[in-house]
Amino acid sequence: IDASDVWTLFKLMDSDSGHQIDLEEFTSGCLRLSGGAKSLDLARLAYDHNYMVKRLGKFMARTDQAFSRLVGTKTGSECALADEHGAR
Repeated sequence: IDASDVWTLFKLMDSDSGHQIDLEEFTSGCLRLSGGAKSLDLARLAYDHNYMVKRLGKFMARTDQAFSRLVGTKTGSECALADEHGAR
């Protein structure tokens, strides 16, 4: 592992995002990342994917709320249900 990868390694091992690595996180992280650069690269991709999924979910919720304020009180999911049943 290159010195520039230390922060990435820390984030990958800190599975609960508590900014500390306990013994369980360290051991499971080492086992998960054993095997060479490919394992580290895949773990990094999984971490980035999970991060973006969380951010996208928050963005979608905020967008749905803003849209609901613009068109009335129904949320996007309520509008979709109404459209499925032919009511508006």
